[in-house]
Amino acid sequence: MSAMSSLLLSLLILSGQAWSAPSSDPALIEERQAPCSFSGADGAAKVKSGKSGCTTITLSNLVVPAGVTLDLTGLNKGTKVSLP
Repeated sequence: MSAMSSLLLSLLILSGQAWSAPSSDPALIEERQAPCSFSGADGAAKVKSGKSGCTTITLSNLVVPAGVTLDLTGLNKGTKVSLP
């Protein structure tokens, strides 16, 4: 095999590995894309602890007790929040 053929073969192998790397763990991709719904009396506390894995957050009939702040800081980039 010539040096040029070896180089091309190596580049093809490496490019195939580069393309497959981002999708190597489907569980991580699924977790990152999870839609979340929060409601009820304990919904505000659940938002605070569960918002990091959400790409879409629906807040429905949510009760935020007096003196408690609904914390929507630190959402993943592109997260959509819906108040139906």
